[in-house]
Amino acid sequence: MKAKKLIILPAVLLVNFSFAQSGQEVASAELAFANTAKIKSTKTAFLQYMDSTAVVFDKGNIYNGIQHWNKQEETSGKLLWHPSFFAMSASGDLGFTTGPWEYRASMQDSVTGSGQYTTIWIKNKNEEWKFLVDMGVYYKPSLFHQQSQQEFKTLIPSKEPVDILSVEQKFIREFGENGPAAYKGLLTENSWLNIDRKQPLQTATAVLSALAALPAKMAFTPVAGGVSAARDMAYVYGTIQYEGKKENYLRIWVNTATGWKILLQVIKN
Repeated sequence: MKAKKLIILPAVLLVNFSFAQSGQEVASAELAFANTAKIKSTKTAFLQYMDSTAVVFDKGNIYNGIQHWNKQEETSGKLLWHPSFFAMSASGDLGFTTGPWEYRASMQDSVTGSGQYTTIWIKNKNEEWKFLVDMGVYYKPSLFHQQSQQEFKTLIPSKEPVDILSVEQKFIREFGENGPAAYKGLLTENSWLNIDRKQPLQTATAVLSALAALPAKMAFTPVAGGVSAARDMAYVYGTIQYEGKKENYLRIWVNTATGWKILLQVIKN
């Protein structure tokens, strides 16, 4: 995977942004994706709904999604999931969803694995939603029947260009100097944190508390990112190194009345 690739989605006139549909459009794409996996197979669903440049992650490695899934064998196991928190850019070209997943050997069997997924979606030139990034964490017990849908709507299009990798690098430098204190002022009461072995955390206070308990000296290295045409939503993914381990992370940034904030993070540990 080549380092520091930046995707800037096509520009659209700001005057058109107010006519964008609800983020439910992205949630519906996710539900269709999940339903395909349930009715057909996980492999079929992933290959059908991923963009040609989509990436998946495993133990710090980043793979092209189509190449990765083409190598997987079909199985009868059922991976089930649904969106619980989501948003779409005002320009209608970028969105995300996160929600609970669980795995069963069959629909008649009990749950053998569970956790939280996060997906970045883009709308392609054919006006189809395809996912670009898919990253999951695991935890027990399953929250599949306990998370309801919430849409984040406080997105403000920016008239100023944004280099999201520069925003990310500035944050990383501050994190290197100040640790979790670097997050202060960058989180909102809507912010989420998805990490392995813990159920999703929400609100700035809960997220800061959990971040303080993570291993010290975590080194984030961004690999790629993208910004919506409205410049109100962005994402960055990359690798983390700490204590001799290598893992992955994903951050979703949103522009608000008080500037760019971290709305959602996935930290593999």
